[in-house]
This record gives sequence, structure tokens and C-alpha cells, in this order.
Amino acid sequence: MGRNIASVVVGLIAGMALMLVIQGIGMIVIPLPPGVDFRDTESIKAAMAAGRIPLASLLVVLFSHGAGSFLAGWVCGRVANRSPAVLTCVVGGLLTLAGIMNLVAIPHPMWFGVVDLLLYIPCAWCGGKLAPPPPVESAPTA
Repeated sequence: MGRNIASVVVGLIAGMALMLVIQGIGMIVIPLPPGVDFRDTESIKAAMAAGRIPLASLLVVLFSHGAGSFLAGWVCGRVANRSPAVLTCVVGGLLTLAGIMNLVAIPHPMWFGVVDLLLYIPCAWCGGKLAPPPPVESAPTA
């Protein structure tokens, strides 16, 4: 039970870390428009409402969510000792909830919200399916 809970937590941490790394690289490659501060929610909201966020930036965010979910599922499936498919869906579900919170906090274009929310669970599940099983712990021999 403890290992399964740890698999979800570690998977979430790994997935969210990858999302942040990809989005950070994305902001270097595709800078936000002048006057938009990614640390200021109101600035992002205003730019999003005015349609000033480039399509490429939104696509980088979608890619980061898909890749992060995949990694979260992979890590969860690698660490879990039972029911990795169920646990990877839990990871995907928790990431979906975080995605909903993000969409409520910062309104995005409708197409983005639909695609974004459809990414998390399937990507996490696929990551879990491709993860090798955890190593079998053998009893020490005397």
C-alpha cells in the first residue's frame, strides 16, 4: 500500500517537474509578448483574453502537459507493485484536476481546454503501460 501511494506521489512530482522544464525552455525559445509577466496571473489573464499569447506558446504548454503526464505514468508504473494501470489513471486524474484548476484560474481558448483535459489520463496510462515492472525483491540468502 505504501509503495503504491509513493508511486503516485513520485510520479506526480516527476511529471510536474518535466512540465516546468519544458515550459521554461518554451519561454526561452518563444518569448511571451512584451509586457506579459509569466509570474503575474493578472498579466497572463489579460494577455490571454486579448489573444496576445502566441499559438506556439500554447502548443508548447500542451506538449509539456502530455509529456509530463506520460512521465508521471511511467514513473508510477515503474514504482507501483500492484495495479499500475489503476494507479496511472489516478495520476492522470489528479493531473486533470490540476489542469481544471489552471483553466479556471486563467481562462484559455476553448480548443486549448478541451485538448488539454483530454491529454492527461491517456498519456499517463500510456506511460504506465510502457514502464517496465519494478525489480523483484528477492529474499536474502544465508
